[in-house]
Amino acid sequence: MQEPAKLAGNSPGGCVLSCQPHPHQQLLDGVCVQLDCVTEQLLEHVVQGPVSGMPPEMYWYWRSKAACGAAAESFARPTSTCVFPRALRTDAPRQLPPPSPPDELPVEPLLLPLPLPLPLPLPPPPPLPPPLPPLPPLPLPPAPPSPPPAALFELPLLQPGTTATTSNPATMTLHPRMIESLALAPLVRDVDLLCLDAGNTVVFLDHARLSALAAREGFAATPEALIAAEGQTKLALERGGLPQVAWSGAAVPARRGWGATVGSILALAGLPRREVPRLLDALWPEHAARNLWSLVPPGLVDALGRARARGLRVAVISNSEGMLEALLRDVGLLGALDLVVDSGVVGIEKPDPRIFRIALDRFEVPPSRALHLGDIYATDVLGARAAGVRVALVDPYGHLAGTHPDVPRVPGAKEVADALAEAAIPLGRRIT
Repeated sequence: MQEPAKLAGNSPGGCVLSCQPHPHQQLLDGVCVQLDCVTEQLLEHVVQGPVSGMPPEMYWYWRSKAACGAAAESFARPTSTCVFPRALRTDAPRQLPPPSPPDELPVEPLLLPLPLPLPLPLPPPPPLPPPLPPLPPLPLPPAPPSPPPAALFELPLLQPGTTATTSNPATMTLHPRMIESLALAPLVRDVDLLCLDAGNTVVFLDHARLSALAAREGFAATPEALIAAEGQTKLALERGGLPQVAWSGAAVPARRGWGATVGSILALAGLPRREVPRLLDALWPEHAARNLWSLVPPGLVDALGRARARGLRVAVISNSEGMLEALLRDVGLLGALDLVVDSGVVGIEKPDPRIFRIALDRFEVPPSRALHLGDIYATDVLGARAAGVRVALVDPYGHLAGTHPDVPRVPGAKEVADALAEAAIPLGRRIT
């Protein structure tokens, strides 16, 4: 016999019955009532219903059995704890409350697109008006005739100023025509020594004076013609040298170069070659008294002074006749220089690199920290490059336009000196 179910209590307010599942009662699955010590007669009596005179213990037992059976038939839960009130009738089926409906979620209204109306037919556009007739061409005045091409040299590029004396240096005005000029900053970087040619670099040929002296000897040549002839002379010097002229000073080495240069200028300006020796003999005394190259660019002396104040050293290196120092003193340039190297004095002419070595050794400056300015490619450029010195051409007249594109061009010695004065030279590199 199996163990009877345990009653949790039998108080008048109700009873609590704990039911455990029987291993063989799969239908009820945990709801059972096990009867113990109950006779077969009492079971039949309980099934048929309660009778009067039933003991209280039997009554409560009957009610528990009937209630648990009804609960098992209604719910069939594995393990239940049932609480029944005392007044519950067993002959009426148990009414369970209807299940509460789940919480209804708000349903948003479904928005359907409105049907679009069919496109209405548009009326055809009105026809375009006929085009306007073209306007008649306006009468234009005839174009003025082009002016004739200007002469190669309309004005002298160098205007002579006052006469050169010891206290009043000659001045000149440079024409603004400058060609192929490069920025000066890279050229003047790390320069301790500035070397300058004399003729047409710091002192320029006085074409007006030469024209007047030639006219006095019976040869008429304008200053403009002499400027053009001077440029042709420079190009002839590059092509193989100048022809030597048999004049009275040709036997003196210091005068030979002067005679070849001035004689070529006069010949290219139109002077017959047979007249060149005579004119050179007449011009040399005038040149010895006051050099034909005596025009100093304005502002050059002050620019050189500012550059030297910053530690720069300045030397003039020129192929001259042995009178260069006196000329520079007369035009007021000697005080702005640190050294004058005259080929007529030292016996070496450009493009020999040894003449540049004289200045480099004097100031103990390596060639890489020197800059040379000149106007002649054959002597200045080739000589400086042979000495390892950087070089630039001074060409205010445009004589060398279109030639030597590998050589920098500068406006003049004054502009380079200004750039060097603005470039700070560390005190440790100043030359004493």
